[in-house]
Amino acid sequence: MRAARRGFTLLEVLVAIALVLLLSWAMFSVVTDLGGRRDRLVELSARQSQTGTLFELLEADLICSVASDREGGGGVVGTSTGLRIASRGVVLEHDGTAARGDLVRSDYRFDAGEGVITLSRDGAAAEVVAEGIRRMELRYFDGNGWRQEFDSSERDGLPVAVEVLLWYANPGAGVATGSAAADTTRPDRVRQIAIPDSRGGLEGEQ
Repeated sequence: MRAARRGFTLLEVLVAIALVLLLSWAMFSVVTDLGGRRDRLVELSARQSQTGTLFELLEADLICSVASDREGGGGVVGTSTGLRIASRGVVLEHDGTAARGDLVRSDYRFDAGEGVITLSRDGAAAEVVAEGIRRMELRYFDGNGWRQEFDSSERDGLPVAVEVLLWYANPGAGVATGSAAADTTRPDRVRQIAIPDSRGGLEGEQ
């Protein structure tokens, strides 16, 4: 005589459904976390690329900078969050033929509210060159020490070097606002740019 076939009880079915749902949730969490990490890495990589381009633009302008422009203003005038540079160069019209002059004026500005660094050349509309920046600090070495401000016309010469410090906002998050003085974190990127035409030296750097 064959034994009667035993079916699943309601409790066993509910337990099986619960296990399937738990495993599905775990898999979904893993996939979501991997996707979030990938997005953050892509954002951080883009930020690194942007700041690398920013440093190259600044270095090119500073290496060719002049102490004063045609109007007698400073060729390098900077604060802790902005820098205006007059540099030797040739700016061509859009057709690539007619030159407008041999002095190019570049204006770099940090907008703390938007978390972006913009660049305007010769009064043209400002363009964003780096974004996702929580804080920016510029410093100027005059041969004796680092300063928060510099005007080459007042100091009768170019700074020996310009230091750029950048702090990134957290990837995927908005730009946090707050007091820069209270921020004790280390900068994410630092670049010191020496200016060959300056009359000082770096002997006094600490």
